Amino acid sequence: MPNFPARGPAHGFNLIARPEHQGGNDIFLELNLTEESLVFDSIGAPIPNRGTSQDDIQLFGIHYLQKINDATTSGALHIEPGMWVNVPVTTAPPETASVARMASIPHGNSLLAEGQSFTVAGPPVFSPVNTVPFPVGGNTPPPGAVNAFPEYNLGTANPFRTSTLPAAIT
Repeated sequence: MPNFPARGPAHGFNLIARPEHQGGNDIFLELNLTEESLVFDSIGAPIPNRGTSQDDIQLFGIHYLQKINDATTSGALHIEPGMWVNVPVTTAPPETASVARMASIPHGNSLLAEGQSFTVAGPPVFSPVNTVPFPVGGNTPPPGAVNAFPEYNLGTANPFRTSTLPAAIT
């Protein structure tokens, strides 16, 4: 069965506000330089989906494994096995063709998302965002807003930063 490793940059940057009650904070800003691998494998055969009101349908797809590690320590930051499946038109219930993504993250999260696929010309465009935390339901802080979390001061040494960050980031 062939596998198809993803092509492109394998290095990145991770910024996540996560719980850190042991240190006396509600949240802690963790920063990591990262290495990522993303491998797709052919499922190799149709997946029968048993029907009760209509005949069985055949699903076709691929499964994948995404691994993101800290670039300095090689410690695991994210591991996600999953699959992408094409779902054909059904008559009972009457539904149009769709695409489904099933993902599992071993610390207890899983995802099943179904929707329509579409083609986009060119790469995605991401607008700048503000990383200052705010309460659920609160207003997003404006760009340049002052932040009370000490982790935002990249000049202060921190045991959760495993790399010296590039000068462009600091």
